[in-house]
Amino acid sequence: MSDGEWRTLDARGLCRQSKAAGVEYQAHLRAGLRASLGVEFTNVDANGQADIVGIDNEVLVEFSTRAVDIETEVEVWVTAFFERDERLPTPVEVGKVHKTITLATRDAKPADAALSTATLRDRWRARADGLVDVDEMLAAVLGNPPTPMPVVRLSIDDVLLAVETKYAEWAEPQLIEQIAAR
Repeated sequence: MSDGEWRTLDARGLCRQSKAAGVEYQAHLRAGLRASLGVEFTNVDANGQADIVGIDNEVLVEFSTRAVDIETEVEVWVTAFFERDERLPTPVEVGKVHKTITLATRDAKPADAALSTATLRDRWRARADGLVDVDEMLAAVLGNPPTPMPVVRLSIDDVLLAVETKYAEWAEPQLIEQIAAR
């Protein structure tokens, strides 16, 4: 703005890096929780996310309704695709429709979004208490001694195989994503 004119930021580069940044963030979050609280995680999924080991499945389902809705819509799309094209969609086709459905099914912020953090925590705790003994579950989850994440030495061949298997076309963001997901 040195010349007095406002301009917009060209964010296309940021958008291209967003998935890789999200996967990298999730990797650092897991490492920090393991190092500070001793939390263990399940295997990392295709989006770079993993569940905390010891969180009851009923609780995961209760608090993952959007993910279930998205997966249901993707399954409906895959079935219709198969009936129409007489073949299963490729992983790339499923990935694209998953992204589209994720954006299309995003609801407006709920009315309780303006509530205080304390109020929301109380509500979430009450929901979880209705399903499981939360104190017992948390004692099991947090019962491990804090330990740093092990250093994983990836081979270039393994990363390239993962990227080439998942993407028809790829660049730096997809490499970063696959490295962080391991």
